Amino acid sequence: MGKKLSIEKIRERYRDEWVLLLNPDISSETKIEAGKVVFHSKDRGEVHRKLSDFEGNKAIVFTGKIPEDVGVLL
Repeated sequence: MGKKLSIEKIRERYRDEWVLLLNPDISSETKIEAGKVVFHSKDRGEVHRKLSDFEGNKAIVFTGKIPEDVGVLL
């Protein structure tokens, strides 16, 4: 497993992908600031299927632009 990356680096390296982070750093405004990338894919379902493979706190981020016709539940 790699080192913890800032959200900016994650967005640069994994452009337009779904990224599974382990033990993310979350700001007081509940924004993800950094985390260890343990899996990434263009396929959202593939990332969701990997959730149970890892222990600890997890977060999934999408590094692309979310289309206007897609709803997001936070």
